[in-house]
Amino acid sequence: MPKSTETKKVPGGRVFHIVTQINHPITGEELLTRDQVMETFNKRALIKCAATIEHNQDTYTEEDEELDPSHKTGTLKKPHLHIVIKTDKYLNVEQVSAWFGLEPNFVHLPRYKGEKGFVDALMYIIHENEASIKAGKYHYSDDEVFTKNLEFRKYIDDYKSSTESNSFKKDSAKIKEIREGIFLNGDTLFSVKNKEPIIYMNNFTGFRNLRNEYLVMNAAMPDYKINFYICGSGGVGKGLCSKALARALIDPERS
Repeated sequence: MPKSTETKKVPGGRVFHIVTQINHPITGEELLTRDQVMETFNKRALIKCAATIEHNQDTYTEEDEELDPSHKTGTLKKPHLHIVIKTDKYLNVEQVSAWFGLEPNFVHLPRYKGEKGFVDALMYIIHENEASIKAGKYHYSDDEVFTKNLEFRKYIDDYKSSTESNSFKKDSAKIKEIREGIFLNGDTLFSVKNKEPIIYMNNFTGFRNLRNEYLVMNAAMPDYKINFYICGSGGVGKGLCSKALARALIDPERS
């Protein structure tokens, strides 16, 4: 059977997000520095605008530890660089990775296309996008970002302003839907927080009042109540024990 001459298409685009460690995790060899990144920014005319930042406050999560037991939850990750670039024309990941002396697997395409993808990547590198906020990631300062042809904060704010009208309409409709779900259907605050963390954060008081009103009007009183008496001298952990007990007994829906 003749061998196929068909070549696999290399993915590409105009917006790229690169993540790489500064030093090799085993040998300690220097891989890529911020100065080298800035030099590449300035040398490559096809880079229309770009931003880079060093992440040195990121910590491993429980999911990281499950994948690699040596990555203990809460411990600091090795310092690494995030690089976001927008190019003047379509390029593939192999071309972009070669600029920085990296393998193509270090270069990622954004999940959104066009300007939305670029801005989402910019917000991610300081952990200001919705997913990062929900995950409780460390928030980096704008001052830590180095750029080419880009006023970092102004660019993000201008994009938000240009889409604010549509977003406001969408958010207003979404808030109305959530309020009705809480008051009429008994949706829990925990479920709202998980699904819409930003809306929840900005409307917590109103949502809480609606939830309380729903419980007063609809929740059945328990058939019996149990009282727990926890005693001990100061500092032995009465408060910690109380919280652990409450978590163990709470409704799975976290109402």
